[in-house]
Order: sequence, then structure tokens, then C-alpha cells
Amino acid sequence: MSARVLIGVITVVALAAALSPTGAGARVAARTAVELSLVAGYSDHDEWVLGLPGSQKTAVGFEYFARLSGERGDFATTDVQLRLSCDSRLDGAEAFTFEVHNAWLEYRLGLGRKLRFGHFAQAHGLEPVRDTHGTLVQTLAPLDIGFKKDWGVGYSGIVGPLDLDVALQTGTGMAPAPGDGSYLLSAQTWSPTGRETRYAFSVLHGEIRTGGQMRTLPLPDYTDGTTTRTRVGAALERLAGSFVLLAEGSVGSDDSAPVGGLLVELDYTPPSMQQLTMELQVRGWDRDLDSSHGAVTTFHAGASYLLTDELTLRGAITAVARDDLDDTQTTIQLYYYGG
Repeated sequence: MSARVLIGVITVVALAAALSPTGAGARVAARTAVELSLVAGYSDHDEWVLGLPGSQKTAVGFEYFARLSGERGDFATTDVQLRLSCDSRLDGAEAFTFEVHNAWLEYRLGLGRKLRFGHFAQAHGLEPVRDTHGTLVQTLAPLDIGFKKDWGVGYSGIVGPLDLDVALQTGTGMAPAPGDGSYLLSAQTWSPTGRETRYAFSVLHGEIRTGGQMRTLPLPDYTDGTTTRTRVGAALERLAGSFVLLAEGSVGSDDSAPVGGLLVELDYTPPSMQQLTMELQVRGWDRDLDSSHGAVTTFHAGASYLLTDELTLRGAITAVARDDLDDTQTTIQLYYYGG
């Protein structure tokens, strides 16, 4: 049995157990929420659009989150988050896609150790701690790996003073695709939680399915086959009063081509207006460091305003520069998340 098939079997069994009735004496504390994202903007390249490439789209979905507990307290957590989205840059039925974001079950083993099964973020970069599912601003993951989450199994624990995460995944992103022997192995250490400054180091290696979009159905077009992808990365999260500084860098290779990128972001929340957060970000990626072509740089200036506990208004101006395209995108998002 191949590693991909084994991962798939374990994942299906684990998720079935998460959604099935619990045993005698077990208690479930669950929360169900509806998600609605209305996105509209203007792009110099695509004109009027209902989303940003590789980022946020107009969509509707839901999330089911539950904690399972027994006589000794919580022993498992599960999260299922799905949505139906619309990408106005595609034609006809292709514009509507079904996306699986979170679909995982996590068992607590005690002493800070956990096992996770399903669809979750790889152990690399900022994405595991800065979930960008509902936001306009993104991490380096879509450019670096090609997707933000993948199917597989993961382990979390403590090694000395550091938090450790390890994941073995299918290397296919949102849609597990048959064949080609793809896989993704990642490992990351973070400095302890609860500190004003946290830093991380990570490694990643795998055969990644390329050429597909970040969607589950219809199945992405994986005609490009696989790419051998190796990375070494670092990440930083620094809290300083009303400011949050985020940074991540990643270098490595795609097959024989050296690649690398960097992200730096500064967020500010005025003390007298806690509902407002302003964001400045620069993100760059080069898919061939030996060539004068292949670099893409994104400048993002945005703001989020919490209208109510469940409704957020966001706006952003994004400038994209690469060798074959210069584009400026102005985007507004109304985001609802609530029960």
C-alpha cells in the first residue's frame, strides 16, 4: 500500500469517527457558523472582478467546530469548514467551485502531544498560525507551495522549550488526486506561545502536484504532473503594543531551479478604535533565482473594520509586478461569520 493510499484511508476513518455519534459518557460542545463573503473590485488587467487571484472570492459556506470530552476532560477536537465560491475570471460552470478548507480531527495524547488527521495547514511558514481563509491579505504559502492546506496526518508536541509540528500529506492541496506518487513532508519548530516575540524554523520536501487551482470540485487540472519541491523557511511574529510585525522567508528548489521569497507585514490597531486594523505588506517570490525572469512582487495596503461581532468590512489596494504583468487591484469585502 502506497503512502498516499495509507494517508487517505487513515484520514477517511478519522473524519468518519469525528462526525459519528460519540460513545457512552462522551460529551460534545459544538458550534456551527454560517460564512458569507461578498467581494468586488476593479483590476487594471481583469477589470471588474468578484475576487482576487489565489486569495478571497465571493462565497458562501459554513463551519462546524466541536470539542469532545469525557471524565478526564477534552480528548478530541474537530473542525469542518466548506464553501461554494464564485470566480468571475472563469467562464460558465467553471466559475463556481466547491472548496474544502478545514476538515480535520485532532486527538490529544497528553503532555502537549496531539495527532491530527484530515485537511489542515502544512508545518511551514506563517499559515499554520495566521489562518487567511477569510481575509484579503495572504501569507507566502500560495506562491511558495501552491496551496495553503493539504490532506494528511500530523503530530504536534514539545521538544525542550520549542513547539514542534510535523506533517505527512498528499501534496495535492484541496483535492486529493490519484496517481503520480505525490506527497509532502514538513516540520516546523516555534518558540513557546504566550510571548511577545515568536519565531519559527521549518523544512519541507515533497513531490507536489502542480498546475491545479485551489479548489476541491470540479477536480483541478493536474496535467503539469509533479514538481520536486524542497524548502527551508523561517517565520516571525512580534507584538509591540498596537503593532504586529509578521515576516516569513523561504528558499529552496523546484526540481533543479533555485527559488525563494520573502514577506514582511505590519498591522496597526489604534488604541482608541479597536474595531479597526490597518495592514501594510510586501510579498515577493522568485521561481528561478538564476534567471532574470520569474519574479513577482505584491504590495498590499488594506484595512479591516469590525462593524459588529459578526460582520467585517475590508478594503485593499494591491499592486502586482512581474515580468509579464503589472496590475493594480482595488478590492472591497463584506464578510459575515456567525451562528
